[in-house]
Amino acid sequence: MDQSVKWGNSISYALPKYSDAEGNAVTLKTVQDGYPDLPSFVKFDSDKNTYDISPSALADIGSFKISVILSDTALKSSYIFVIEVTNSAPSFSSDLLPQTVSILNTITYQVPSFSDPEGNPVTLTTTEKDQIALPSFVIYDESTTTYIINPMDISLIGTTTTIAVSLTDND
Repeated sequence: MDQSVKWGNSISYALPKYSDAEGNAVTLKTVQDGYPDLPSFVKFDSDKNTYDISPSALADIGSFKISVILSDTALKSSYIFVIEVTNSAPSFSSDLLPQTVSILNTITYQVPSFSDPEGNPVTLTTTEKDQIALPSFVIYDESTTTYIINPMDISLIGTTTTIAVSLTDND
């Protein structure tokens, strides 16, 4: 049965029971498909027939096909399962709230805190929706995660500006 684990977490996976129909001793070998060993974050406990799966490096994110090879003195059979290590997206601690400002006034809006569930560094990117930069009357202060909104042009009366905010963890 395939296994899924979030990066930075741990799970254990027990192999199904196995035996030889003729009663011969069974030898078990386990490898990552195409490699001579298991991935470094996978440990096999032969006493319990369990895999301890603890991905902690960024290179551990992805899909890993594991081959379990059972053999007696004459025959072999194999059992394959996949370990999928996932990475969760960063998120804000609360929703971003719409802001309303009157012409010739200034308001500030501090972005809610944000983080990555796996503890990776997070980058916040902000632009006017469908544009490559913020409008001239909006300044984003990265050091305080605060927007300063100061519409001084009367042509902005009655208009709506949508600001796009995205979080990335580069993983």
